[in-house]
Amino acid sequence: MAKARWCCGRRGQGKTRVITERIRFLLETQPELTGNEILGLTFTDKAAAEMKHRVIAAARERGETAVERAEAVTLSTFHSFCKRAAARSRSRS
Repeated sequence: MAKARWCCGRRGQGKTRVITERIRFLLETQPELTGNEILGLTFTDKAAAEMKHRVIAAARERGETAVERAEAVTLSTFHSFCKRAAARSRSRS
């Protein structure tokens, strides 16, 4: 199991690129990983959408199976992810 990674920096310092490259690397080098096992969180919807776009674009170069795995990766804002997790938790109770 891979360790969690933390990437922080100021505006324009390449955080989105670092995160998407790490996800791309994981998907490329560890074929046993499903996209469902990868979580990328950010603060803005714009950054989350850009990360998703970049991860899927990189996967397209590797074929259909890679795209399916990339589409399964959870890339979201902290707020949106926590809101969905809380809703799932409530529905299970």
